[in-house]
Amino acid sequence: MPIALQFLNEFEIAPQIVNDFDVTRYFNMLTPSAFGAGVLFQLPVVVYFLAKLGIVTPERLRNYRKYALPGVPILGALLTPPEPITQILVAAPLFLLYEGSIFVARIAKKRRQTSLRRAWGEDEPQADSSP
Repeated sequence: MPIALQFLNEFEIAPQIVNDFDVTRYFNMLTPSAFGAGVLFQLPVVVYFLAKLGIVTPERLRNYRKYALPGVPILGALLTPPEPITQILVAAPLFLLYEGSIFVARIAKKRRQTSLRRAWGEDEPQADSSP
C-alpha cells in the first residue's frame, strides 16, 4: 500500500487538480484492498475443504488453469489501486496460491479416499490364522 499511495499522491492529471490525502481517505482505500486480498489469499484453505467434500478435484483445477491465468490479474486489478506494481504484487502470489491449491487438492483427495476406504472397511488388516 505505501507504493500505491506514493503513486496516487504523485499522479497528476492537471495542475489544477491537487491530490489531498488524509487518514480517512487512506483507510478507505486500504481497507477494501487489504480485506479483498486477505480473502483471496485463503484460496488453499477453501480448496482443501472443498476437495475433502469432493466438490473440487485437482483435475478440475488443472483444467480451469487456462481461465485462472487471465482471471488472476483481473482480480488483482480490481482489488488494488490503478497502479501496475501493486497489481503485480497481488496477482503473482495469487497465481502461485492457485497452483499450490492444486497440490493441496491432491492431498485432500488422497486423504478423502483413504478415509472412505476405512469407512467401508476396505483397509482392515487381514486376520492372521496363526496362533
